[in-house]
Amino acid sequence: MSSSNLIIQLTEIHSLNRNIRSIENLLREIESLGENINVEIVLFQSAVISLRRGYEESYQKLFERLLSKKVKVRILACEQALHSYNIDKKDIYDFIETVPSGIAHVYKRIIEGWKYICLP
Repeated sequence: MSSSNLIIQLTEIHSLNRNIRSIENLLREIESLGENINVEIVLFQSAVISLRRGYEESYQKLFERLLSKKVKVRILACEQALHSYNIDKKDIYDFIETVPSGIAHVYKRIIEGWKYICLP
């Protein structure tokens, strides 16, 4: 069993459903291999719209499914993108964490040696 860290970038709302299904497939594979891995999913640009309570309930269920996996998953929202789309932090799901800048957080993780996947 190996240990690793993975950061996944999600940017576009129009491809979010497809990309979350891809992440679910990846997490299922990681679990089957017995990998001990930390996964952070960072949403910025238009993808943050999906985090607004009441926007579309199907997104809440999709994100909750990701968090229910055996793999340790954190879902992070870019505060700059939230601001750009006039979304207040109090209006996003409680299980979502925020970072000041999504792209800066991704860069920091890459510098720290995390593996990186970008899903547009």
